[in-house]
Amino acid sequence: MTRRVLEPGPEHPITLERGAQVRVELGGEMIADAADAILLAEASYPAVAYIDPAVFDADRLIASERRSWCPYKGEADYFGWRTAGGEVIPDVIWRYAEPHPAVAAVKGRLAFYTDRAAVTLL
Repeated sequence: MTRRVLEPGPEHPITLERGAQVRVELGGEMIADAADAILLAEASYPAVAYIDPAVFDADRLIASERRSWCPYKGEADYFGWRTAGGEVIPDVIWRYAEPHPAVAAVKGRLAFYTDRAAVTLL
């Protein structure tokens, strides 16, 4: 299957802003306080914070089989999160392990669904 790859442009802009400070709360606990997040703003969607995975407890990330495709960014893979109490919040985190060149800066960084995680820009 051939996947369509598209470049950002005037009809579908993507901008990246480096150095944002972001806090993430998930499952009732603070799981990240990052001073070097990258904000990706795409078209009319709300900006998404992509955070270096080094600030997270990697033992609490749970790899998922879920994948999705964005013609502007590439293939995303997903992770669940295990709370301190042992609850698993499935597929709440995603990343682009090999993003398209236009968004290469977010390679390997983690982003969160804001309807299930509290992501606060400071």
